[in-house]
Amino acid sequence: MEKLTSFLDRYLTPVFSRFGENRYLQAVSGAFFSTLPVIIVGSIFTLIGNFPIQAYIDWLKSIGVYDIISLVGNSTTDIIALMTVFFAAYNLAAEFKVKEYPAGLLALVSYFIVTPHFIVVEGIEKPISAVAYGYFGSNSLFVALIIGLLMGRIYIFVIQKGWVLKMPESVPPKVAQSFTPIFAGFFVALVSLVIAAIFKATSYGNIHEFVTKVVQAPLTNMGSSLAFFVGLYMLMNLCWFFGIHGAAVYAAAQPIVNAINLANLTAFQNGQPLPNMYANWVLFLKIGGLGSTLGLCAYMAFRAKSERYRSLGKMALVPSIFNINEPLCFGMPLMLNPYMFVPLVLNPLICGIFAYLVQNSGLVNYTRGLSLPWTTPALLNGFLQGGTSVMLLQLVCLIICTVMYIPFFRVMDKNAVAEEKK
Repeated sequence: MEKLTSFLDRYLTPVFSRFGENRYLQAVSGAFFSTLPVIIVGSIFTLIGNFPIQAYIDWLKSIGVYDIISLVGNSTTDIIALMTVFFAAYNLAAEFKVKEYPAGLLALVSYFIVTPHFIVVEGIEKPISAVAYGYFGSNSLFVALIIGLLMGRIYIFVIQKGWVLKMPESVPPKVAQSFTPIFAGFFVALVSLVIAAIFKATSYGNIHEFVTKVVQAPLTNMGSSLAFFVGLYMLMNLCWFFGIHGAAVYAAAQPIVNAINLANLTAFQNGQPLPNMYANWVLFLKIGGLGSTLGLCAYMAFRAKSERYRSLGKMALVPSIFNINEPLCFGMPLMLNPYMFVPLVLNPLICGIFAYLVQNSGLVNYTRGLSLPWTTPALLNGFLQGGTSVMLLQLVCLIICTVMYIPFFRVMDKNAVAEEKK
């Protein structure tokens, strides 16, 4: 174990540290976090209109309220691409320490330039002058990230080079600042026009069709697999064991995970079949925090024989119920604890295989892709995401993780009792 620790500390830690400090990954992560409040609001109203009780849904429809409530969800989730392109550029500018809002505004303008401004309707000879609403939603999430980062970087380059329109000192500061990004805007518009012209000349017709078919679809298909999600959470837990925060790993996979979740949420809002089994799989692979330690914490609080671990379990139990397990991770600790290595790293594999078999058999519903607050307690979030069947599957996964931890913890507990007797 010491040799493995030394090897990973020497070679793996620097890699993940640089990975986590990457400005572009930070901008992507920041973009998703920036849109999260709006998506949560939309998810809550979607849940209000589609609470998992059919009699309640039928009642909302009978009084004519159902379609009105749906407006909130449709007006948030369905414009996720517009919010993402703005905040991707905005957060990238923040990473480079330049004025943020012009970057987001120019990226948004660029997004509209590269988006088709006509709709072909069957039976009508001439295309209608309009922008299809579908280009604003989760289907164009990867386009939004690409445009946001690219146009944000062009804006940053121009500003850092000092290519700005400087006004006389007599001009009020607010007015002068509004003229600063004009040259950057010119370059952004020019590059956007070139992109639009290039893709119009191809068989795809526009960048949205190209990215969806060539980039987004393959990545989503790769992400829609047991190996991807099990591997992701095993790697995050492994990093956490060696003191590396798993956020760096998750940031790279976040666009894929978000696209899968949003596809299910959009289908759920529109009353369509849910397309992805792996939406919201965090419910089964991260129960009570990274490592699925909620059951372990409860066992420590009520069954530990040592005063040390019993007190720690009681102190950490309430935060762990709300998916905050740092008190346990640092107090036990989980990091660099050889007793905890096997259950910590392997529980996503066991729970992932079990969840796959159960959901694939049709016994458990797919989850709805709702963006609930991350502190929503386990079992409650499972019920809200998919009803009783998802909640029961989550409960079984929690029991599996707890059973995996108990034998290893009992050895630690026994040693702690011996130390306390001394």
